[in-house]
Amino acid sequence: MNFNKINKIDFFVLSIPVLFGAVSILLWLAEIIHLVGWIGIEWIVKDLKSVYIITLLAVLSYILPILILSNVKPRNVIISIILLYLFSLLGYFATKEIFRQLFDKIGYDTHVLYVWLLIFEVTLIAAIFYYVKQYFLLKSERFHLMTIVAVFISIIPASLISIEWIKGFASTESFVDSVKMGYPVFWLNVLLGWVSYAMVKRII
Repeated sequence: MNFNKINKIDFFVLSIPVLFGAVSILLWLAEIIHLVGWIGIEWIVKDLKSVYIITLLAVLSYILPILILSNVKPRNVIISIILLYLFSLLGYFATKEIFRQLFDKIGYDTHVLYVWLLIFEVTLIAAIFYYVKQYFLLKSERFHLMTIVAVFISIIPASLISIEWIKGFASTESFVDSVKMGYPVFWLNVLLGWVSYAMVKRII
């Protein structure tokens, strides 16, 4: 693709995940600060209501570039949104439980087990995103499965870099505080949306 030929529609499509990411981080912070409280790690075990909206925004960040830039049946779009939303929520609650277990005072071997479970979960959710896209929305290269895996993994370094630049309310630059600041939900939207755009445009 010639990047000199990026038009207004492309810029609009690329801006959607950024906007959704910004809304997500604001919703996350509003609930953490005003409803849960910033001090301590109570937020890890709390049932955060904003997650249900943030999850939907992340799914839309992934689907909208495909919807806008290609011909997709409305029925397939609705099915894809429902499937990805439900599996994403399951993925969130599974990840939350894994992190909660990692914070408990458990042995090294058990920590290793939960780390492997986290890797398996990330791969599984990435596979669901890939195969839902393949079946209902857009056929693309097989290696895009690993591309989506890389997107989910890249959220961690992107969040760590973000908290180094903008610490916000955090007292440290740890990954835990970067999560508390909401950086992962921002990058989840942005990276999913941009990789979706790249797949539609055959950039990757």
